[in-house]
Amino acid sequence: MKAKTSINTRSLIRQKAVIYRQAAEDLMPQALAFFLWTMQLNYGWGEKRLRKLVDDLHETDHLMNCPSPMHHRFNSLDCEKMLKDKYGIDIRAEFPIVVEDKKGQVIK
Repeated sequence: MKAKTSINTRSLIRQKAVIYRQAAEDLMPQALAFFLWTMQLNYGWGEKRLRKLVDDLHETDHLMNCPSPMHHRFNSLDCEKMLKDKYGIDIRAEFPIVVEDKKGQVIK
């Protein structure tokens, strides 16, 4: 009986992980596109500046995932905390998540 439960539990965990990954794959490009579009629209950034920012984001991502003796490991939650503590910008409060189904109904 335990083996069957264990297999089912692992299967459920894997299914949830796949769903979370799919959500992240949908959300990340949308959030970055929103940000880059804002930089272009409001600050007149062109291809050169936008590309430089994208390259810098790649470097930060690498630094987060591959810390060196000069830099400790950190993650997106640490970045959120720093923005809130240092500048008083609470990203979650500023941009609450709104999820809609295919009919446009908000899911709470």
